[in-house]
Amino acid sequence: MELEKWAVALSISAVICCVVELMVTNTRMERTIRWVLGMFMLCVLVMPLQNAVGDITRILPEIPDSPRFAEDINVQREELLRRELVTLVSKTLAESGITPAQVTVNMDIDSRSCISLITAEVTLHKKDRYRANRVKQILKDKLSIKTVTAVSSD
Repeated sequence: MELEKWAVALSISAVICCVVELMVTNTRMERTIRWVLGMFMLCVLVMPLQNAVGDITRILPEIPDSPRFAEDINVQREELLRRELVTLVSKTLAESGITPAQVTVNMDIDSRSCISLITAEVTLHKKDRYRANRVKQILKDKLSIKTVTAVSSD
């Protein structure tokens, strides 16, 4: 049904454009009128797309606009960033031949939902306890991260 309406509207528009174009031949405004008629025909052609976009927005679920939803998103962002930073710290230390027992990243989210890195806590194996200062220096130089080190009791 929609397609039939569109075809009828397109046909009527084409007839109207032809009649107007025949009436305006050999005038100084001929190019402008042709341009306007072309734009008119383009609008008639695009009309079904406007309806389709409206249908799509009705189909898509609405994104909740609640503080709880925003809080959930922030928690997910923070956890993802935390995992990525732990991986980055571990890889950076591995490049220097240091394998930490555990890496923990402490972060905070302020009132504007900005995540800030506070510290990285690196727990070293007992055999690497003498490398604590080296770990701090590597993370400070390469990643600009304030680091707290500890030695595991394994």
